[in-house]
Amino acid sequence: MNCRGYIERSMKIVIYIIIITLLAGCASTPKKEGPVKYLDDAKMYYKFRDFNQSINMARQVLNNNYSDQEKEEALYIINEAAEEIVIELKRDLYIKDEEWFEKKIKSIKEEMGIDIEIKKVGYEYFIYYDKAAFYELKSMNPKSKFVRNIEDKILAREARFVTDPAYRYREILAVIEKYWETYEKRQKALYAPSILLRLADLYLYLYENGANVKQEIGLSDGTINEYYQKARDMYTKIKKQYPNSEEAQSLGYVIDSVKLRDIPSTKAKVVKKIPAGTLVRIVERSEKRESISNMYDYWFRVKLIDGLEGWIYGFYIRTSFLK
Repeated sequence: MNCRGYIERSMKIVIYIIIITLLAGCASTPKKEGPVKYLDDAKMYYKFRDFNQSINMARQVLNNNYSDQEKEEALYIINEAAEEIVIELKRDLYIKDEEWFEKKIKSIKEEMGIDIEIKKVGYEYFIYYDKAAFYELKSMNPKSKFVRNIEDKILAREARFVTDPAYRYREILAVIEKYWETYEKRQKALYAPSILLRLADLYLYLYENGANVKQEIGLSDGTINEYYQKARDMYTKIKKQYPNSEEAQSLGYVIDSVKLRDIPSTKAKVVKKIPAGTLVRIVERSEKRESISNMYDYWFRVKLIDGLEGWIYGFYIRTSFLK
C-alpha cells in the first residue's frame, strides 16, 4: 500500500509539473493578435486565393498602428488582390458578355472599394492596377520596392497590349481559340450564341485592322480576308442554330451603299457612308414607320465594328443570312 501511495503521489507531481510547464510556455509565447495578425492574415488569404478577405485584412493594417513599411506591404497586397479578382472575372467572359463583365466590375468597385484600372483594346480587356492603392503607396514612399514592382508591370503591359500590336494580335488569336474550345463544349447552353457573337467581333476586328495584322504578324491577305467571311459565318450560325435568341434578332447587313445618320431622319447629319454588305448589329428601332420614296419602313439604330453608332432606314437592312 505504501508503495502504491508513493507511486500515485509521484504521478500527481509529474502531472502538475507538466501542466505548469505548459502554462508557462503559453504565457511566454507571443500571441499574434491585433495589427500583426492582420498582416499575416492578409498574406495567408492571398496565398489561398481568398482575395476579398485578403483585401479586408490588409485594410485593417492601414487602420491600425502599423509601421510605414508594413502599410506599404498592405497596400501592395490590396493592389495584387484587386487585380486577381478582376482577372478571375475576365475568365468568365468566355461564357458571358461584356455588359455582364462591366456591371460586375462596377459592383465590385462599389462593394470592395477598389479602383482597378482596366483598358479595352479592340474587344479585349487588359487589367493594370488598383489606382487608389497604387497612388497612396506612391505618396507614402515613391522609391518603395512595391512601387517599382507595380510600375514595372504597368510598363510591361503597356508595351505588350498598347504599343506592341504584334503581341496584341497574337493575344486575340489565342482568345479566339479559347472561345472555340468553350463553344465546342457548350453548344447547347443558353449563352452559346453570345460566344459566337464574340467570335464574330474578334474576327471583324482582325479584318478591320488587316494592314497592321499583315505587317506585325505576317498573315497573308487571303487569311485576313477570310476573317470577314468567318464573322459572317458566325452570324449565319447564330441565325440557323439559335433563331429565337436575342443575338439572332440583332444581326443584319446592308444591301446597298447607305448613309449612317446621327438621328432617324434623311435631313440628319451623316456620321459615315457605309458600303453594301457591311455587317451591322441592330440596337434599337424607331417607334413609327416613315414613308420615303415609295418605301415604308422603320429606322434602325445600328452599331458598326469600329464602334460607330447611327441610324439606317430599314429598307436597306436585311437580317436573313440563310441561302
